[in-house]
Parts: sequence; structure tokens; C-alpha cells
Amino acid sequence: MIDAFEMAQIPWGERGKQLMERLALGKKLRVERRGADIYGRELVQVFWGKQDLGLEMLRQGMALIYPFGVIPQFYKDAQAEAMQKRRGFWVQGGMTPWAWRKRKRLRGAAE
Repeated sequence: MIDAFEMAQIPWGERGKQLMERLALGKKLRVERRGADIYGRELVQVFWGKQDLGLEMLRQGMALIYPFGVIPQFYKDAQAEAMQKRRGFWVQGGMTPWAWRKRKRLRGAAE
């Protein structure tokens, strides 16, 4: 599965949202459940026809592979391509979505 950037993760959250809007807005989508993560959040894949929107987010560097669980090889390949071609997040890098959320939780607990 993928992990998209949080909206507060500037600039990646907004850019990822814009890409997803271009891919999905106004289209009839199919959502397939894939289970739950360690926090109980539902994991899904979203398709428009045969196009896996998460896969496209990975290809464009606007999401990262969620590293906790089974990762399909085609997701690994898409992320590797984005890294190699320096797309999206891979242009300058930054904090992963899961590290950002963890840091936010820890800061909140300290306040």
C-alpha cells in the first residue's frame, strides 16, 4: 500500500492532493479493501478502470510505499523509478509521512 503526505507537509501534501484530484475528481472509482494496518486504519486500493491511482501516485513521487506490511513488486518498481528519475518527493526528499506523523504525536505528548 502507499502512504500519502499529510497536507501540512509542505509542499508534498498539497501537490499530492492536486495530483489525486487530476486522477480522480469526477470519475467513477472502484475501491478494493486490502485489510488494516497496525493502527486499525483500513487499507484500500483505488482504481479508475484498470488504473491503480496509488501506483500512479508512487510513479510521480507524490506518495511513498507504506513500509509496514506486504509490498507488491510493481509498487517497489514504481517507487524505484520515481527515485531514479527524481520525481516529486525524490527531487529534494524530506520527511516520510509516517515519520512526520510520529514526530507530531511525540510533540503533542510533550505539550
